[in-house]
Amino acid sequence: MKFRKSRSPISFNYPDDRRKLIIYSDLDGTLLDFHTYSPDRALPGVQALKRAAIPLVFCSSKTFAEQRFYQQRLQVEAPLIAENGSAVFIPQEYFEFEYSYHRKVDRFHVIELGLQTKRILSVLLRIRRSRKIAFRCFSELSVDELSRISGLPPDMARLAQKRDYSETIMLIHADDESRLATALAGHGLTLYHGGRFHTVVSNQAGKGRAVTLLNRLFEKKFGALFTLGIGDSANDEPMLQAVDQAFLVQRQDGTWAELNVKAEHITGVGPEGFLGIIERVLQTRIE
Repeated sequence: MKFRKSRSPISFNYPDDRRKLIIYSDLDGTLLDFHTYSPDRALPGVQALKRAAIPLVFCSSKTFAEQRFYQQRLQVEAPLIAENGSAVFIPQEYFEFEYSYHRKVDRFHVIELGLQTKRILSVLLRIRRSRKIAFRCFSELSVDELSRISGLPPDMARLAQKRDYSETIMLIHADDESRLATALAGHGLTLYHGGRFHTVVSNQAGKGRAVTLLNRLFEKKFGALFTLGIGDSANDEPMLQAVDQAFLVQRQDGTWAELNVKAEHITGVGPEGFLGIIERVLQTRIE
């Protein structure tokens, strides 16, 4: 991978003791293009990480099915964190030691942190009736409707509806966000605002909790770690708080999310920013 000297400097605080580097990354608006959902711009960085044997863990609101699609497309072999930290999926042979998990799915061990979707959906529907808050759930849309609204191709829209531990919604009135969040909190649920939509998960789940859990397994496999987190929006805050160094890429309007976490603001929208971070990280390791 050739490094571009013209790129703005990025502060990378990788320690001299060469602890094992682990990278956690959001998908939508970070590794994937916000409009096209394409990972192509980030591909050189992903390939370089693979050559350097640096684990790249997807940590996203996307479902297991969606994330597996991108893992296979990018030839990424690593655990993944699905549905805003509601579950950790680990390839069965990835860790050579025994650990606790709840079930198996497609040769992955699943550690569940959140509630099942049917329970979350039941609460959402009751709140919609009683509080008269207007929203639509992904599960209520046809594949064609979701494809049209989200910009996802129909096959990817189907994967987006395969939710096990969360429900994604479209609020009709932005002013209702606070009311809905308060109502959900009374039922032990959290409302996250992602790049496009809102996602509801159990407050026992969370990207930060999932990262911390997975780091304990990585430490057992590799020893001491140095972890990086890359994101673009508010629902990435728990992940960025749980890593050693955090980065925010630019959003589509050129701004950065305002989060309660110390994170370096990277010039570069979405996958362009992701690629810049990976280039600088790898360059630093060989200097």
